[in-house]
Amino acid sequence: MRPIDLSTLEYIKVPLDHLPFKKSTDETLCEIQDKIKELAEKKIFNLTGLSNTEIKYQYGAANFDKLATYDQNFTLLSRNLFKWGSYLYENGDFSEAQTVLEYAVSCKADISGIYTTLSSIYQKQGNYSKINELKEQAATLNTLMKDSILKSLNQF
Repeated sequence: MRPIDLSTLEYIKVPLDHLPFKKSTDETLCEIQDKIKELAEKKIFNLTGLSNTEIKYQYGAANFDKLATYDQNFTLLSRNLFKWGSYLYENGDFSEAQTVLEYAVSCKADISGIYTTLSSIYQKQGNYSKINELKEQAATLNTLMKDSILKSLNQF
């Protein structure tokens, strides 16, 4: 099977101008923000839920190593968005945490803490319809974590 042209894939683009980057002397915050900016310059593609065999079949075995790297970038992006959102939340920056975590959800990140922290923000706002929307989005995830995430969300 011939490899497909990877330039036609819908890569994840990090919207640097829409995320709440800020200048700070806080080393932790700066480190997280720098990592996100670094990842924004790389190709990011979510292959969560696909086996190695499915990836090779769908995209061609010759593309496997490249795609594995793009998927690793997705994993790093998800983890760092969670770190960033959690850090902002813990420091009382709920609006900025919401922006970061909503972006993570839009990327279909499958870290349970993203969904539960975002649900906590919505709960503080009394915005229960947003919690229901979050459940609907989580139900569409193609990941083994889906049931765990939905179970966590049902506690809200």
